[in-house]
Amino acid sequence: MLKKIINNNISIYMVLVLLSLSACIAQKEDTSKAKNNKPSTSTTKKTTEHKTIKSVISFEELVQKYGSQEAALQHIMTLEMVILDFYTDWCPPCKRLAPMLVAASKLITDVTFVKINAETFAKISQQFSIRHYPTLICLRNGVKIDIVKNLSSESELISDIKRAFNLSEKIV
Repeated sequence: MLKKIINNNISIYMVLVLLSLSACIAQKEDTSKAKNNKPSTSTTKKTTEHKTIKSVISFEELVQKYGSQEAALQHIMTLEMVILDFYTDWCPPCKRLAPMLVAASKLITDVTFVKINAETFAKISQQFSIRHYPTLICLRNGVKIDIVKNLSSESELISDIKRAFNLSEKIV
């Protein structure tokens, strides 16, 4: 009789363990489904990154992301169309150009706009032989194709960018 009670208790214990495991598995599946319905942090980051690339980003952000100036510059060189805006904090024309670049970046989304503080990143400025501020360097697939200086208006900036990259009027 004792043997029968022990066997029943073991059977009940096994059933309880199985039910508990089933509940844990179901809860884990529900959590996985909930995670799949929400964008993961990597998806959100890609979306944010994509939006950032389609606006004006700072070279400093790229250095932080890629770990060094060289790695950030190497990444820039892999992009199809890039405008490098070499500026300084004390330069009045640079300050006037900043909102025009933001507006241009929203209109010409095929081009990546990168602001580089010429004093903070003097080594990069020297690599591009920057002597005046602001200076815009146009790169296509890592090759310098044009230099734009002395901009006075947003329309002139947009026109010069489209000319440099041979972009159609449909973009704007």
